[in-house]
Amino acid sequence: MNSLQPLLEPVKLQVYQSLLIAKAPELNVTCRVIIIDESKVSVGAIKAFKNTGQPLGCSVGLDPKDQRISALALIDHTGRCLIVEFSTQLGIRTLNANGGRGSELNFNPDRVRDIIQDVLCQPTGFYAFDLAPLALALYRDLGIRVMNGVDIQSVFPPIKERKTPIDAITSIVGQDPDIRIDRDRVVSAFELVYIRNDPRSITRSNLVQRAWISQFLPGFENCPDMFKDVPRIDTTTQKFSDKKLDILSKWASDSVRLYHMKSSETEHSVSVTVGSDQTGSFQAQSMIFKNKLRNDQEIQLSVRNEHGIFNIPAQTGVVEGRHAALNLSREINHSNNEIVGKIISKGRDKGTKAEEKRDEAVLKILQGQQGFGMFDNSWVMNFWDPPNGVMVWPNSRSRMRFKPITVPEKPNSILNTSQVLAIQKMLSFKSEENIVLIRGPPGSGKTSFVEIATASPHYLGIWLVAQSNIAVKNIAEKLASAGYMDWKLLVSKDFIFEWHEHLYGPAFSNNLLYSDKFFLLSPSKLRSKLAGCKVILCTLTSQIEIGNYLPVFTFVGKRLEKLCLIGDDKQLPPHGQEEIQGLQSVFELEHLHDHIYLLDTQYRMPPQMGDFISSAVYDGALHSNPDHVINDKTIACQFIDISGVETTKGDSYVNTAEASAVIKLAEFLEDTGKSYRIVTPYDSQRNHIEELMRGNERVSWEDKCFNVDSFQGLYFLLMGLFLFSSF
Repeated sequence: MNSLQPLLEPVKLQVYQSLLIAKAPELNVTCRVIIIDESKVSVGAIKAFKNTGQPLGCSVGLDPKDQRISALALIDHTGRCLIVEFSTQLGIRTLNANGGRGSELNFNPDRVRDIIQDVLCQPTGFYAFDLAPLALALYRDLGIRVMNGVDIQSVFPPIKERKTPIDAITSIVGQDPDIRIDRDRVVSAFELVYIRNDPRSITRSNLVQRAWISQFLPGFENCPDMFKDVPRIDTTTQKFSDKKLDILSKWASDSVRLYHMKSSETEHSVSVTVGSDQTGSFQAQSMIFKNKLRNDQEIQLSVRNEHGIFNIPAQTGVVEGRHAALNLSREINHSNNEIVGKIISKGRDKGTKAEEKRDEAVLKILQGQQGFGMFDNSWVMNFWDPPNGVMVWPNSRSRMRFKPITVPEKPNSILNTSQVLAIQKMLSFKSEENIVLIRGPPGSGKTSFVEIATASPHYLGIWLVAQSNIAVKNIAEKLASAGYMDWKLLVSKDFIFEWHEHLYGPAFSNNLLYSDKFFLLSPSKLRSKLAGCKVILCTLTSQIEIGNYLPVFTFVGKRLEKLCLIGDDKQLPPHGQEEIQGLQSVFELEHLHDHIYLLDTQYRMPPQMGDFISSAVYDGALHSNPDHVINDKTIACQFIDISGVETTKGDSYVNTAEASAVIKLAEFLEDTGKSYRIVTPYDSQRNHIEELMRGNERVSWEDKCFNVDSFQGLYFLLMGLFLFSSF
């Protein structure tokens, strides 16, 4: 049967809960499951979950192709479970095998979905993991709103980061000596993919397991008291208009789909050694930064003995730089077993800090928490939904103290007309220019003119954010070379320690802030640390899709006076745009088009290359430096055909023949005293070339080889922040 076709008849299953292992009768549960396509479901089957007297557990399964809701599970305290499968997408039924419509041609999904909505809005409420994206998906995919929904992880205070499902389950029941948590089973159960007509019913079982644990945890021991104060999620029309939920659900949908683009398994390039303490401990050393091991990952360690290769479940412990402690699920004999060095981690990588803050803001908006009124924030309103397409701003009295704008002069450098205009717009105090977009093609002086604007005296505090550590480092170096040192660079210790110390020279010694220590500083120590600091630079480690601006506006919007975005939508699109239709960049917001200013002259490429790029990409609007040292008499670009082939390494690629050719070119350029950089599209190739350079006495390897992402992307400047009181 085609997996996309609806069930013709209800299917009955029995699913034994296998997440928590114990002898207690309340955990010896067999869930009685009925699976029905929404076109066949009876009103009574859903109404049976109304007025049960206790909260329900809820979970959803996602279509593996587009991550829309494919199934919804409801379970009550007796273990009775209903799965409703949705073979529609936004109300449009799929075609049958003959290309025609099925017998349910006249089926109206609104009737069934209205009853489901009634169940999910009843006073007793329901519980679910990661309820914010779930609730928004219910609205976006099925038109269902909810009320009195409880997000399970919200019972824990967000001290450092939001708990994953396995962490939340461990925190609630992990202290009970009579209960063992099957960690591998939990991780597998929270893989949200759902396959209709799954012959082994694995994804159906996972859906039931998630719903069951969602209903069980809030009633465990003293948990009812813990959960009673958790703010309820309410997406009803009394709280949110269609327009607001459309915007919120778009962010959530993009986030979920980007998350599912990540691999559910990652093979890590590592070497494994036995610990020096002779206790049988193991330590892994990561070889590639992009797929390095992280704290508390569920992994499989490959071991070889005379019987062959087998896998042992394990967890990573503390990770410092390249090195990670490994906690094996059982002891192994070192003399009879050899560690192969292959480690596979289960589960997708966690989101970045910026993504976590965005998700936190969305959750608090849905929970109606104070200070998170969505469109009470003028930045949120003007960025996404300005009245009649025109931005309207409240008066800012703080602007009155500033003198008229003057563009700072840079010694030995003459700004072109487009750069002067861009800086004037960036430094303007006019409210209609609170949001400014600068389109900067390659070599148009983005870094240089950002340096000039940043060093200007017009704003008390500037937060400068870029997508890569390299982009931020380049701006910091520009500031330092101009003698401007009133800045701090906020960087992750995980990025520098044992990985990239060579990128940060003496100019950074007194200006680096490590993020792991920064966020632990008390207000008084923070003031001392930032004394005299006007600019903070840091990274946002993903292509800056527009949903990622939400935490900026919600957490620091009251002290924000201006937003400047410098990038180029002609280069890198938002991460995932090729796979996800509708994923937007800021340059695609129509009401901001009148606020885009082009840096119209590029200085990097020889004119013969620049003219081609201008014609092919910029409609002839990009000019080239007529005084470029490479003129028409010189061959500006050469291609070298390499006979080698790409081979996979982890989730990236390596071409050894190409790397050898690159080293020969590097030797030639070093011997002739030329300045050069090496840019490669693959991180594994970058790592391989850098290792070859480290072992070659004829070339210097520091600050030479980069991934292409380091050279493209977007900066944004948040200006007018009062740093000492807003962090």
